[in-house]
Amino acid sequence: MIMDALKNVLDIAKKVGNIEIQQSLIDVQQQILDIQSQMQELRVENEKLKDENSKLLDISEIAKKIERHSQSFVTLFDDETKIKYCSTCWDGDKKLIQLGSSIVPMIEFKCSIKSCENTINYKR
Repeated sequence: MIMDALKNVLDIAKKVGNIEIQQSLIDVQQQILDIQSQMQELRVENEKLKDENSKLLDISEIAKKIERHSQSFVTLFDDETKIKYCSTCWDGDKKLIQLGSSIVPMIEFKCSIKSCENTINYKR
């Protein structure tokens, strides 16, 4: 809408032959294009920040439910099944990674993330 109006004024300036007005209008058009580009960048950044905020709110809600144990795992206090999660991954990355278990002389739980070496030997 604004760009159309500027083009119309530019066409009139060309017909009149006023070079200064033509250059001024071209400058204004470029400024408008720059502003539109900046607005788009701000929209993208705003969406990214909204997404990050939502994730932080989710983490905050989970953090309220964390129940720590003497071994290196956490559970959620409202989880009746008491699934064991890696405390190393929770403390470091705020991710709930369920511990896998194997039964040896005692139950051994291991984090499923390869870079995490959290292992718990657990006696009931």
